[in-house]
Amino acid sequence: MSWEIIVEGHVQGVNFRQYVYDLAISKGVNGYVQNLNDGTVKIITDKTDFIDELINAPSPKRVDKIMIIKSKEPLSEFFIKR
Repeated sequence: MSWEIIVEGHVQGVNFRQYVYDLAISKGVNGYVQNLNDGTVKIITDKTDFIDELINAPSPKRVDKIMIIKSKEPLSEFFIKR
């Protein structure tokens, strides 16, 4: 099973995707992270045990809301999707 995580807040233009990537690699997570046109960030992942670390991302990053839904998207080694 995989999960789609949508992150709202000040998460674009502040290296949030790189932060998520580094966190995912350190946790052995598969999937990807991607900026969306509406200013949110989408994370597709096989684990959700790093949510607290997303919420507490260092400044100037700021997470206001996280939505998590089940996904059936296939996963591979974690990457930043452009």
